[in-house]
Amino acid sequence: MVKPYGLWKRGKIYYYRVGTGNWKSTGCTRQDKAIEYALERLEEDKQRRIEKSKAIILRDYLEPFYVEDRCPHVARLRAEKHPISSHHIKLQRTNITKYILEDEIADRNFRELRRGDILDFRQRCSTRISATARSTE
Repeated sequence: MVKPYGLWKRGKIYYYRVGTGNWKSTGCTRQDKAIEYALERLEEDKQRRIEKSKAIILRDYLEPFYVEDRCPHVARLRAEKHPISSHHIKLQRTNITKYILEDEIADRNFRELRRGDILDFRQRCSTRISATARSTE
């Protein structure tokens, strides 16, 4: 059976490696403790990858943006002493709501969006904008 880790003893200390990664110290001088340590790190890495892969819906991600008290972008601009008006904030929130949150892309997993999805979204937006411009003429 192939082990999911490599173990190497240098002097008195054991080192472990996962896959083709770098060797890292276990800080252990006993082989059984070093194996236990390496398996714990493998489990932690596995849990980290699971957390990272959890779905974040684009709608949920965009929820705080351009909302007066919750927007991280507005907070950063104000902290850097950049002027940003309430009118600008309301206008940008309206654009997010009108063009992104009403589109099918808003219900997609944020981490699974690809270039093609963005290009399709851009095409739908330009079609919607041109249709709005024709109707106002």
